[in-house]
Amino acid sequence: MPTDSPKFVDLHTHVLPGLDDGARSLEESLLMLRDAAVDGTCEMVATPHHNDVFRNDAASSADHVQSLQHEAGSKVKIHSGCEVTIDPDSLQAILEAPEMWTINRTRYVLVEFPPTLAPRLAGRVLSEILNGRLTPIVAHPERMPAFRDDLDTLQSWCRNGAALQVTAGSLDQRFGSHAQQAAMRMVRAGLVTIVASDSHDTVKRPPSLLSAWRRLATEFGDSFAAQVLSVNPGRVVRGESFDTIPARPRTRGLRRFFSWAS
Repeated sequence: MPTDSPKFVDLHTHVLPGLDDGARSLEESLLMLRDAAVDGTCEMVATPHHNDVFRNDAASSADHVQSLQHEAGSKVKIHSGCEVTIDPDSLQAILEAPEMWTINRTRYVLVEFPPTLAPRLAGRVLSEILNGRLTPIVAHPERMPAFRDDLDTLQSWCRNGAALQVTAGSLDQRFGSHAQQAAMRMVRAGLVTIVASDSHDTVKRPPSLLSAWRRLATEFGDSFAAQVLSVNPGRVVRGESFDTIPARPRTRGLRRFFSWAS
């Protein structure tokens, strides 16, 4: 059975009010932050969408972050960021002015691929970002049918220096069985660097990481769960290099014992 969880760092949230399809009001943002704190999150990155519908960037969201932090107090530290849906224009913008798009003004940028983008083209886009001395973090690949079953392609992205961020809710079937199975395949293949909430509200897509911690710690051990939910995202926020550690299953006998004990 997992021991006490560490303090989580949530690298992907839509907590800023009124900027995208996430929190609709300041009140909802404050409730999300309250729930995140209760769940064990001590830091989060506000990553509003930048796509054809919502036009945001990390630099412009910084003022919103400061305002929300003032209202919320200090229980959860909020950092600025952005979830960029990749198209030719946004790719050029990232390369020309990375400080507008990166997480907490580090070298890390959270990117989302449109569902119609071919894996080969996605790989070329990641290479362009890497050649610009930035590190792309690919959001929720387990929820992208074009990529989630292609472990060879995902492995090539990671070998080249990209990182994969799986959604916590995918691990408990919040996004269906296909996403859950894909997420666990990526975890077992050693491809997952970060697990984040991708929270949008307090009910359907809450800022919850504790259930993901319990699932991963029970199956793979506390060290692995802490690495993807606390250590690596914390290093990203500070602009430091992260580590990818293998997800080694607990022994079968221990898993049977813990299953019985729980």
